[in-house]
Amino acid sequence: MQRQDPVLKGIIDVLSGKTQSTQESQLKTDYKLKNGRLMRRLGSDLKFVVPNPVRWRVVRSHHDDVGHPGCEKTLARLRDYFWFPMMRRYVKSYLASCVECCFNKIPTGKREGKMYFEEIEPIPFRCLHIDHLGPFPRSRKGNYHIIAISDPFSKYTILRAVRTTNAKSVIALLIDVSAYCGLPKRIISDRGSAFTAKEFEQYCDRNDILHIKVPVRTPRANGQVERANQTILSHLRCSTENRHEWDTLLPMVQWSLNSQKHSTTGFTPNRIVFDFELRDVIANRMIQALNNENDTDTETTLTSIEIRQKAAERIMNEKTRWKLRFDAKHKSPTTYEEGDLVVVENVPTATGESHKLEPKYKGPYIISKVLRHDRYVIEDLADIRGRRRYSSVYTSDKLKPWCYLNPEIDCYEESDENDEPEIGSISMSGEAELSSPDTESTTLP
Repeated sequence: MQRQDPVLKGIIDVLSGKTQSTQESQLKTDYKLKNGRLMRRLGSDLKFVVPNPVRWRVVRSHHDDVGHPGCEKTLARLRDYFWFPMMRRYVKSYLASCVECCFNKIPTGKREGKMYFEEIEPIPFRCLHIDHLGPFPRSRKGNYHIIAISDPFSKYTILRAVRTTNAKSVIALLIDVSAYCGLPKRIISDRGSAFTAKEFEQYCDRNDILHIKVPVRTPRANGQVERANQTILSHLRCSTENRHEWDTLLPMVQWSLNSQKHSTTGFTPNRIVFDFELRDVIANRMIQALNNENDTDTETTLTSIEIRQKAAERIMNEKTRWKLRFDAKHKSPTTYEEGDLVVVENVPTATGESHKLEPKYKGPYIISKVLRHDRYVIEDLADIRGRRRYSSVYTSDKLKPWCYLNPEIDCYEESDENDEPEIGSISMSGEAELSSPDTESTTLP
């Protein structure tokens, strides 16, 4: 089998004395014939030199047939008995083309990702983050969910209990909010059915509102309202005595969120929005007890413009700090181009059965459009009869390149500095002129 490889056949002929070569002494130092087989000398060990036509079979038996180990473990198994030039590069290429590894192995180390943020406009309610929270136990009024709206500048939060998560209830709340806050420029939401409904898109188009849907399973892109949801749940868990009356506590929860000084802005949402602190029952009782309303005046000499400018500066400083922290814990995102094939993280549907053996990725899909901030529109490769063509937006940390078959590696070319030292000193790389008494000189690749 080794004689089917022209390069190995030439070396065997030199070692057996059938031909002559200017590199004969070097070849005899590096190689040895044992029982008619060409062996590579590596220190005191002899390794079988694998001919080019069967290298993929050898690598397959040391990877596919033993549980698909990684590159280093596959190389360690191969090096016990075998050798061939450019072994590391060949194994890496083989593993990159392994379909089973592509679907079932999760990249280790830091996750991909980079934090992005926009310059904030110091005007309340120009941008709204919106989300559904629930389901909760059915209340006496028949409510199951909460619609939460959060203003990323003032941190003002609006809550409403609803029975369903359809688009009609969301639009009704937005109409009420716009009656006293005005229409926003942008609405940021997840990809829930209420926000992808045609009715909701028509509402945004009629009112010239830019609707931004965050990528799939990327809650940090809607983090303003997601963080508010955590506080809302904490309030309800601590305050609810009757689990069927949780919706009666929402006014208290909303008041609590908007009357507390926010750690980022340094002001309460009420102060930023209304330019004064709203009174509650505790403040009213204090006024009556002291009988001097001026003593409870907590307003400062700052104007509304100064308050909002200070709040905007503190928000940008906090975002910069969080960006440095986030980027330090993540690696640079992989860049894809239109037409690239990828697989996406597979999140099995909860069915009550075990999903331990489910593939970690699904696909392949094709990237149909490249968006900013490391986001990509992916689609099915082709229309599937009876099913609407799948299309959605994913961030790069939810994607992985599809396995690819590299062109056959030229194992006799000069190795680069990234290969292991033993490959860098291959004596049969380059041109070796072998002469035979019966034939003219032959140049091997």
